[in-house]
Amino acid sequence: MSEEPPFTLRIDRNVPPGGSADALTADAGAWLEGIMRNLPEAIADNDFGGAYYGCRGVLHYTKMLFQYIRLKYPIPFAKKRVLANMLYAFVTSPANHGYLEINQCMYWCLLKLIKKKDVHDLELPWRPLYDTLQLHLSESTDDNRVASRAPVLAYVSAARSYLVEFVRKARYYFPKSATAEITAELIPKLEPFTDDYFKHQTLLCLLLPAKHGKDLLQTWLPKLMKISLWSNDSISVRLWFRLWARVAKHNVGEKLMEPYMTDLFTLYLQKINIGSGNPNQGSEKKFPAKYRWLMGSKVNEGLSGIFGKLLVYTLHLKQCRDLLSNFCQLTKTYFHPSNTGRHLSPLAGLLSGIGTYYGRRIGRERRKEANYAPEFNLDTKDPYLVNVLFPLLKMAIYSKSYKVLAAAQSTLRMLCNVHPDLVLPALMQQWIPALKNVTQSHRTMSALSCLSWVGDAALNRGTFPSGSTYLEDMLWLTLPGIDPVDLRKTGKTLAFYTLLFYTVPLIDARTHKGGSSDSKSGDDETEEQAQRATMCFKEWCPRFLDQVMTVIRQQEGFTKENHVDRATHYVIQRCLRAFFGALSAPLATLCLKHVARYITDADFWPVSKYAGCLTYSIGLTHPKEGLSVLFPLLCGKILEEAKVEPGKVDEKAASYTSENDGKTWVKKEGVPGAAAKHCLYLLSRLTRQAG
Repeated sequence: MSEEPPFTLRIDRNVPPGGSADALTADAGAWLEGIMRNLPEAIADNDFGGAYYGCRGVLHYTKMLFQYIRLKYPIPFAKKRVLANMLYAFVTSPANHGYLEINQCMYWCLLKLIKKKDVHDLELPWRPLYDTLQLHLSESTDDNRVASRAPVLAYVSAARSYLVEFVRKARYYFPKSATAEITAELIPKLEPFTDDYFKHQTLLCLLLPAKHGKDLLQTWLPKLMKISLWSNDSISVRLWFRLWARVAKHNVGEKLMEPYMTDLFTLYLQKINIGSGNPNQGSEKKFPAKYRWLMGSKVNEGLSGIFGKLLVYTLHLKQCRDLLSNFCQLTKTYFHPSNTGRHLSPLAGLLSGIGTYYGRRIGRERRKEANYAPEFNLDTKDPYLVNVLFPLLKMAIYSKSYKVLAAAQSTLRMLCNVHPDLVLPALMQQWIPALKNVTQSHRTMSALSCLSWVGDAALNRGTFPSGSTYLEDMLWLTLPGIDPVDLRKTGKTLAFYTLLFYTVPLIDARTHKGGSSDSKSGDDETEEQAQRATMCFKEWCPRFLDQVMTVIRQQEGFTKENHVDRATHYVIQRCLRAFFGALSAPLATLCLKHVARYITDADFWPVSKYAGCLTYSIGLTHPKEGLSVLFPLLCGKILEEAKVEPGKVDEKAASYTSENDGKTWVKKEGVPGAAAKHCLYLLSRLTRQAG
């Protein structure tokens, strides 16, 4: 058994709904002891409690446990095991099936208790869960429109959702004998062309463990491969593919899936049907709607994403690599920017699925969280996946389809972080000319969009030291992207700059001797290039602020109801916060003086909300310098009064007078009030963040 984590007390004054401040600020150990003492007693006494104030019972103590877990207080492993067994016995008891609110809360607690798979010596029988699922299935109907009017449906839906997610985690704790028992119970009930086929298929795919070794898998895998051909329904095929992907994930290094890879590729091609016709044509029986809740949160997961997961965990098979290479050659023309149509959606899903699960697998292996031997880890020096996918991605980033573009960008981000030396030089050679060539606007926009995804990888000297050679070009060539006429292009450009500012410290090498970053990496040549690139910051930073000021000045105002205004304010504030946070002290002083020159101009009065992003960011990142430069300026503007002598009163003067030192002065209306209000708002944002 692993060593238990040390107990630490956390005090949290933010009381969640239904909680009490005294309970949350009490000793966490005493709180947990009280739950473990009172909850079993309430269950034994059948005291389920109620909704009225001050009521005690199972519901009350379950909600206390819910709050305890949600606040992330530590629970020793031994107590986790006791709680898991107690809650499991309650929710799987048929007598307690009707207590929907209690069951919903307990399913959530169980899910969190066993989620990390660190509760040792815990064994959960599968049969009670199967019976609980059958109880819920007996209440399911094809038409939920009438039932949806009942208030109780919200509890039923939530309880079922947590139940399905809990079953997925509980499979890890099923005994080894559960595999044979589940297959003996459900496989004989798989009768083709009936509703029961879909019901028992879903239960089988949900309950069946896939981690108990090759020998047990061989007892049911060939049989289920044949059974999976009985239905052509898209949901049914997705369920089977999800099961095969799970088998591949839990048995990395084995050749269990090798005999079936050709058939799986063929079936996948039939389902996405990149030719013509209906991909579901020929399906004799549709998946009943009353069983869809058994798919849980993955009900809308596409077949292409699941197939991508299967491919990632079978990359050690030569047959898989050959088939994937042939598939990419076959579909290469579909990714051409001039192509559109429904066939692009599944291909985009496959690209995204491969990128997502490849990145997840690499991450688990680097963190040493993989449940297989290290010799089966992916080799990050292997260029296979780059050679196969990169030709498609270079075309897909210019696609007219949003799905293809989004999939290409997410996959490129993964490849740039795992294989930077293979991917980034080719991308930069493609993007720098695209940013220079203003006659090809679609390429410029695509380059800006992709830089907002992979900019941090391109400028990370730890993984890509030569990225500093492109820094100056990227800074100046992307600056025209901050365009007040095109807010979408502005958002993409500011998103790229946000990544850049979080990656590259803005330090002027002419005033800071040494490296341009806290840590040196790479050879002397790249170090010299990095230092040389920082010399443009002194000229570039004021130009950047001018472009942002232009965007702010030309806004028509801010309203919370307008989602464009909210999005524009968000990207400007996030980028400025990153910008001022990356500035060195000399550059910060330069930029503060630049901001002070015209932040109080009349052009900014109608857009104080946007201009407040500047003082907000300055007060947060450079409070002392910001207060010393901007505080006197803003206070002076607020206190300044526009006064004229009586003989010089014009038609725009106010009709009232005020006495001051024995003289009569006339105060103008309109302009001074607007200026004072604008400066007061800026000052409030500055001082609030500066403390």
